Amino acid sequence: MKCKICGAKAEKISDAIIMSKYKTDYFYCQNCGFMQTEEPYWLNEAYKDPITLTDTGYMQRNIHLSKITTILLLMFFDYKKKFLDYGGVMVCL
Repeated sequence: MKCKICGAKAEKISDAIIMSKYKTDYFYCQNCGFMQTEEPYWLNEAYKDPITLTDTGYMQRNIHLSKITTILLLMFFDYKKKFLDYGGVMVCL
């Protein structure tokens, strides 16, 4: 598989079960260090339903986890660098 970032060859390094039913391969690019999955054929199903209205802790969890992420970055990485969180959470407006 080609790396989605630099176009170099990405080698399979692992696999996992996504959404408790889809076996998915993970690939790592030695050239740029990017890790990616195979083409995500499960996305339509994963995003077909919005977050349930009964999930009253959604905002608080995201705020809490963003603080933890900030602390980890400050403790273990160069705080002068820039970081991008490209996780798959929905934007809260």
